[in-house]
Amino acid sequence: MQKLIYFIEHHTILFLVWLSFLILLLFNFIQNKINKMHVISKHSAITLMNRRHAIVIDLRNPEDYSNGHIINSLNLNFDHIKTKILDKKNSSKKTLILVCENGKLSKKIFKKINKILQSKNFKIYILEDGINGWKLDNLPLIK
Repeated sequence: MQKLIYFIEHHTILFLVWLSFLILLLFNFIQNKINKMHVISKHSAITLMNRRHAIVIDLRNPEDYSNGHIINSLNLNFDHIKTKILDKKNSSKKTLILVCENGKLSKKIFKKINKILQSKNFKIYILEDGINGWKLDNLPLIK
């Protein structure tokens, strides 16, 4: 314990930087647990598409979507998710995979629609690294 106090006294800035990173890491972990955010790998996404017939929602703009997208994906923005997915009566496809360029937009949209979707028994996943990661793994895209 004395060594820790000595370290803090003589390396205050370094300790504060370390403490800041620890707090940010804990905050991110807690936030993900509260929101039940599931970020999945590309291979897990393929499994969900093949076995659970997951609906892939591509959140990118229409131009980027037309330049290459995952097969059978839907190009929807936030407003259209509600009308195209949520308003369907008795939809048998209750697994959604959100896809964007790099995963950041998917996380933002997830936070907005999570409670609504989960109340209707949807399972929502986010594709890790988005389309950029998909391309890096040389997985197929269609135009």
